[in-house]
Amino acid sequence: MKEQLNRIIAGLIALLVISSPMLVAMPHAAFASSSSQTGIMIPLYTYPTDSSWTTVINVKNAHPNVPMIVIADVSGSGAGTSIDSNFLQGINNLKAAGITVLGYDDTAYGSRAVSQVETEASNWYNWYHVNGIFFDEMNNVPGGESYYSNLSSYVKSLGMTMTVGNPGTTTLTSYVGTVDNIVIYESTGLPSLSLLLSSVFNGIYAKSDFSFISYSVSSMPSSSYLSSASNDVEYLYITNAGGSNPYDVLPSYFSTEVADLDTGSTTSTSPSAPTGLTAAAGNAQISLSWTVPSSNGGSAITGYNVYRGTTSGGENTTPIATGVTTTTYTDTGLINGQAYYYTVKAVNAIGVSSNSNEASAIPVASTAVPSTPTGLSATAASSSQINLSWTAPSNNGGSAITGYEIQRSTNGGSTWSTIVPNTGTTGTIYSDTGLSSSTTYTYQVSAINSVGTSSPSNTASATTNSSGGSTSSSIVLNNVQSTSGTISGSPYKISLSNFNVGTSIDRLLVVGVSADNSNVASVTFGGISLTKAVSSFNNNDAEFWYLKNPTGTGNVVVTMSGSTSAVIGAYAFSGVNQTQPIPAHVVKHNTSASSPAISITTKYPNDWVLDLPSIYGGVTLGSPSCTQEWNVNMPNAITGASSTSVVSSPTAYTCNWIASGGGDLWDDAAIEVRTISP
Repeated sequence: MKEQLNRIIAGLIALLVISSPMLVAMPHAAFASSSSQTGIMIPLYTYPTDSSWTTVINVKNAHPNVPMIVIADVSGSGAGTSIDSNFLQGINNLKAAGITVLGYDDTAYGSRAVSQVETEASNWYNWYHVNGIFFDEMNNVPGGESYYSNLSSYVKSLGMTMTVGNPGTTTLTSYVGTVDNIVIYESTGLPSLSLLLSSVFNGIYAKSDFSFISYSVSSMPSSSYLSSASNDVEYLYITNAGGSNPYDVLPSYFSTEVADLDTGSTTSTSPSAPTGLTAAAGNAQISLSWTVPSSNGGSAITGYNVYRGTTSGGENTTPIATGVTTTTYTDTGLINGQAYYYTVKAVNAIGVSSNSNEASAIPVASTAVPSTPTGLSATAASSSQINLSWTAPSNNGGSAITGYEIQRSTNGGSTWSTIVPNTGTTGTIYSDTGLSSSTTYTYQVSAINSVGTSSPSNTASATTNSSGGSTSSSIVLNNVQSTSGTISGSPYKISLSNFNVGTSIDRLLVVGVSADNSNVASVTFGGISLTKAVSSFNNNDAEFWYLKNPTGTGNVVVTMSGSTSAVIGAYAFSGVNQTQPIPAHVVKHNTSASSPAISITTKYPNDWVLDLPSIYGGVTLGSPSCTQEWNVNMPNAITGASSTSVVSSPTAYTCNWIASGGGDLWDDAAIEVRTISP
């Protein structure tokens, strides 16, 4: 279930083929029937000790009529290299509850050797006794049909009973029957009913041939949608989770989703109570959040009623809001300093639930400046540049931080001058350029919000290099700048504004991009196209692009292939070999959660190494072994960072980072920038 560009291309090819006259025979045609019970197919990509496995079993026990499939994945790409006793026990527990378990087996769109795929399937059966195999990255262009039908036969010969293929998009009629079930949609949002109908070829096959998977669906779809979709597919899975791995947590409405599929239910009741109500105070307002009930009573929840009082247990019987269709609500126009108490009830066609737990808060006006930034550090990058980095304040004072004031001293902090009144960004790095060589500068940073400016951070000092640049290389790093943002619509552009590439000779502009769901289509500087040096897009996107001898100040414009969140950084070098500016590059990615680390073998002495990790934004990066140049965390999206090091002689050189919480899946790219010196 990799979100790869080739799946999109394959889907487009499939649509073209479907719209053309069919040249292949259609196997076992049969009119679809909606009489069978539609079930749920769960990509359960968590470890068996996670509570999600118990939740799946409990929900299955509550709704035994709903067929349930769990896709298990030990290593991030299959059964692993040896048996895991926790997975064996977890899979046995699932099977004991009447749940069908499939082992994950990647086919790389039919390019993976049959022997490798069969070995993976055999390991799944011999080690974990699964019921069948889930073939991910299934091909959907003419010519690959026998590849899957032969694999399916092999799986059945081992004693397993079910095979599922996942092209993740519309397929061809010639693939129907090569496996028992095909996932004809895996993407963000719900497929329209018209798309589902066309993807299952307007009902000429049994619905047991098809399924779909939707992620980033914020709220549970209506019962009418599920009822209609159930006419076309045998299994479905809908989740509100998103990001780089939407399958490492169950949907918040999981129990409701299964209950809505339970056509065996005969009696509907009012829902159970919402849970987990919390209240967060703001200026003259309080924001509420809660969790959907564990049971919708057999009838879809149509909304929520919100009740308020000024004493504990004294909520009015008349709700302040009705028909709230999300699990959040903001109560505005309140009196600062007054305590407010809340409960929430769920509503379905049968009636109203009992009260949720009670939550309270006291709204307060935002009158505070932020707390002090911490961890300021200063590093000399060249004879004319010092790079600063710091940690954002632990408290923003109740108002969002809008920028930072940066002050500099040339006499050890006796007197200060403000070099940047307001950076205008929440970024916590800055490059001070145009400095004198062999000079010591001292810095302090203050945070700014709508109320005012914080007290200064700790001070940090650095001494610029002697004239001529780094002592170990003729290459000079003249400027570093980064930005980040989320791109949700065409033309999918993000800009790094007013980047100065310097005026020294033999210049090189290098742009690094870290992104979550899409790759780079193009990069320009002042309208001039850059050349791609290297890219890695297995878990997250990590790419370096470059331009020889750029001039002046201009905008770096990165165009992505689709919607994504991205971190962009730019380097301006001088003293770079213009014939072969990047003589070596390397990429690396992992298949299990860890911290980024990459090694590159340099070819020439006194060259620079640039590292660019890209990891899920649910974790942060720190403690780089090379010199950090930028490090930007976009929570629940992407963390992108970059570091540099001067390597005195050709060698295998490693840059690594420490990821929080044990890390995650990542990609990393590294390049060598060649000096003009011998």
